[in-house]
Amino acid sequence: MTNYATPSQTTVQNDIKLAPTVNYDVDLFGRISREVESAQASAEQSRDDLANARLVLTTDLANAYFSMRELDAEIDVLNRSVDLQKKALDYVQTQHSLGAVSGLDVLQQQSQLDSTRVQAQLLVNQREQYEHAIAALVGTPRRSSRLFPISPRAIPPIPLCVPSDVLQRRPDVASAERAMAARTRRFFQASR
Repeated sequence: MTNYATPSQTTVQNDIKLAPTVNYDVDLFGRISREVESAQASAEQSRDDLANARLVLTTDLANAYFSMRELDAEIDVLNRSVDLQKKALDYVQTQHSLGAVSGLDVLQQQSQLDSTRVQAQLLVNQREQYEHAIAALVGTPRRSSRLFPISPRAIPPIPLCVPSDVLQRRPDVASAERAMAARTRRFFQASR
């Protein structure tokens, strides 16, 4: 322990003084302001790229969903066709047992029924792939139960003349515009 009151011991003390320093850079030709503008344009481009990625994922999700709903309608048609073909097979088998038709007619009807069942099963498998794609795009595990069918709704009319500001709101166009602005500012900065 150091005792400062006793004269026989020597102590070393350092005085440290902090002085604030100020640095500034004179921006005579606008280099710093163009760097700031370039950074802002790059940040806006990143924001627009994120919006574009969201738009692409939303589009993929909508495409998968509507494709799955289209398959639901096709599966429903094929299932009704299978029911009708079963009745037709029963009818042909009854005719065959009475001797009105040959065994070839029974085999043809059975073949047609089997073919329709295979088509329906292929569509069910394809529908499951869309369910997996939707689950992956949403980021949740696929549920074992099927999504409930929805009632069809009328599609709203699309106007023939779409204003150009719709094009300007597209994220990919806005991103390209921001990238061009950032490059322009960097070019003017480098040329000075």
